[in-house]
Amino acid sequence: MLPRIQMEWPRFRKEHLEDIPQEYNWGGTDWIDRLGKEEPERVALIHTDGNAVAAFTFREISELSSAFARYLQDRGMGGRGGDRVMIMLGNQPCSGSPLWGGDKGRRCLCPPLPLH
Repeated sequence: MLPRIQMEWPRFRKEHLEDIPQEYNWGGTDWIDRLGKEEPERVALIHTDGNAVAAFTFREISELSSAFARYLQDRGMGGRGGDRVMIMLGNQPCSGSPLWGGDKGRRCLCPPLPLH
């Protein structure tokens, strides 16, 4: 039996809605990075394969997505915004960080559905 991990979802308040700009970068800078600074050790993602459990904090996801954003930028993808990047990853915990990293550079990441 898997151990239970206590997790609490962020609570949305009226002031959150008032602070959202017209162009909102949910995954990159406006949500993941903010919580990575405000609540770095808060669990953001829990993954299990049926045998083991892995938990990732907002700080870890922020750092991983920033590293991927830099990787794309160093290869000339991004900066202008709207660059399309196809990335194929399996259904695993690390799959979210590239998507959020793409958001940081206003890129459009297109994840095809892998056949397993």
